[in-house]
Amino acid sequence: MNILLINNVHYNRGGADKVYLNTGRLMAEHGHKVSYFAINNPENLPSEYSRYFLSNPDFKHQSVFAKLKSFPRYFFSGEAQRNLQQLITEQKPALAHIHLLYGGGLTSSILPVLKKNKIPVVLTIHDYKLLCPVLTLMDNSFNICEQCAGGNYAHCILKLCNQITLSTDKNLFNSLIFSSESWFRDIFYHYNRYVSRYIFVSEFSRNIHARYKPFFAAKSQVLFNFIDFSDKEKPIHARGDYYLFFGRLSKEKGILTLLDAFSEMQDSKLLIIGNGELAADIQTYITGHQTQNITLLGYKTGEELKSYISGSRFVMLPSQWYENNPLSVIEAFRLGKPVLGASIGGIPELVKEGETGYLFNPGSVMSIRQAVEKANAITDQEYAELSHNSYEFAFRNFNAESHYASLMELYESLQS
Repeated sequence: MNILLINNVHYNRGGADKVYLNTGRLMAEHGHKVSYFAINNPENLPSEYSRYFLSNPDFKHQSVFAKLKSFPRYFFSGEAQRNLQQLITEQKPALAHIHLLYGGGLTSSILPVLKKNKIPVVLTIHDYKLLCPVLTLMDNSFNICEQCAGGNYAHCILKLCNQITLSTDKNLFNSLIFSSESWFRDIFYHYNRYVSRYIFVSEFSRNIHARYKPFFAAKSQVLFNFIDFSDKEKPIHARGDYYLFFGRLSKEKGILTLLDAFSEMQDSKLLIIGNGELAADIQTYITGHQTQNITLLGYKTGEELKSYISGSRFVMLPSQWYENNPLSVIEAFRLGKPVLGASIGGIPELVKEGETGYLFNPGSVMSIRQAVEKANAITDQEYAELSHNSYEFAFRNFNAESHYASLMELYESLQS
């Protein structure tokens, strides 16, 4: 099959981008032709299809005047339409699979081009952008907020919401842009007129989307993210001597609550891996509280990161937002490491109490401490059972071959 994959960027910026790239590799390994459409970016991976890519608007580093001048680019791009049409004419894809599209990226304006060429469209929903202008269903006080989910995006303006993962500033300009983009999309290029099938990466995400916009229920399925299971990487079923957090260092991830919990548990060691806007605050906290059991290691990747995961006792996931299908859990399970996770969003679909880890209340220092105490108290045999369960759960639900089979069944159903 000739498959077109579409995403705002062509490098591993985050979880959704990693899934986009992994899907391309998976399809190519099975003999399918895969072409790509994205935005040009200095960090992009090399691609023979980059000649079709859209010029980079680089909104993040623009002045206010430049942002005002490029305001229409948030909603429509003639360049994107022309480039995509050229790609379709030359590469002749049979199906398009979109990952990230909105948020000042490729824009909804590419959807009519796909429809005009009679190309079925699959859209994987990795976040809550179709319900929330700032995509997280959180306000700037980091409280869960569903006020915009029904389609009245004025609440984003009234609450001065900004991109939660980038800033906590109450920014009127950004709030206006994000809300206006959502309204424009819903009025002029409503995705449901163009999308043949939606993929959700958690039941929680599908349910909350369908609650506010019932059309999602009839045109969707849940398909977890996947990970490579190669023979060279064996799971480690012995427990290590430290707890591990790895991922983006931002407030919605619950990292500050995690620090408060472990600062009072000197007998339990916590390693923190990652980068983000809270990196300096975390180091200041460690120094100021003179905590001897918490260490910030910075950004790690590849084999070095896997080594830290394998050597851990439990991986921590203290998120305070509606996580979907976090790759950190998948990567931990793949290496035989159970997880202590917050009972929020899609996390309980993965972290089964007493089977693949333990759950705690999101945002609760006391609940985290109780979960760690429970984890510390189990026997080596009980730990080994958790570890084996975690790996088996991952193998059943996240392996590439079963993912490929499900994806191909979906793709082929849209060709008839």
